[in-house]
Amino acid sequence: METKQSLYSKFCGYLDSIGFKYDRDDEKCAVETGVQGDDLPMRFHITFDDKPLRMWMWSMLPAAVRDGKRMAACAIAVHKVNSEMFLGNFDMDPENGTIGYELTTLFEGCDVEDPQAAFGTIVALVTSYIDKYNEKIAALAMGMIDLDEFMKKIAD
Repeated sequence: METKQSLYSKFCGYLDSIGFKYDRDDEKCAVETGVQGDDLPMRFHITFDDKPLRMWMWSMLPAAVRDGKRMAACAIAVHKVNSEMFLGNFDMDPENGTIGYELTTLFEGCDVEDPQAAFGTIVALVTSYIDKYNEKIAALAMGMIDLDEFMKKIAD
């Protein structure tokens, strides 16, 4: 059976095996890394917890919504995007207007025998979702496009 520490070690080993650059905090079993997507850079934060045994990944968009009208449009956009995904979700904090993507993967009772298969799929899906939507959501949040334009862009 896996532990928080064993999952964290396997995840770091996976990142090493694919040549990923990252910062690690062995005491907190946490990783910070980033990649450059097709448009905006993506920063990832990954932590491992043991109650329940899980990996939690999140990435904040580099733009926050400050205008009430745009906040309503972004809430609709986030809902629309979430309905098209099957792993993780975007969230918007109505208090401060920040938008981010998060994914929790439970490993309780599991053994990760093939870290490439387990973590590779997760990392690939998360980066593809964020890369597909982050520029469009950020443009809407900053008022560069309206909700109709956003809907057209994600339909392409």
